[in-house]
Amino acid sequence: MASVVSKNKEQLDGAISAFPSGHLMVVVGFQNVCGTEYIVVNDPAANSDEEVRKMYNLDQWVKVWRHYIYLIKNEE
Repeated sequence: MASVVSKNKEQLDGAISAFPSGHLMVVVGFQNVCGTEYIVVNDPAANSDEEVRKMYNLDQWVKVWRHYIYLIKNEE
């Protein structure tokens, strides 16, 4: 999981809303589309289960990322 903060939703194209107090997203991968890099996340702010998987422009996402990552590991 990674933490992001945005003052307005225009900072991250496709964001549901601004997250001035912070917001956690689950990073599931990266994708290159026509030369543009995207981060693929599961965003719990989505309006429905079908909209949870989102792709955000990586350059924009890095600007709102708080540089916090939470690693969840199953210790068996």
